[in-house]
Amino acid sequence: MNEAQIFEMVGRLVTNLFFQVQVAQVELAKVQEENTALKEKYEKKKV
Repeated sequence: MNEAQIFEMVGRLVTNLFFQVQVAQVELAKVQEENTALKEKYEKKKV
């Protein structure tokens, strides 16, 4: 493996990682929205 190949591999890994982080953030946002909705529903029932 030469230097260029190593740089290319590292570049791909980093890109992949950023992509996975973005996907995780989107998933997290969805879960937080659902939690908020459930919480509001629960608060209304409690009253």
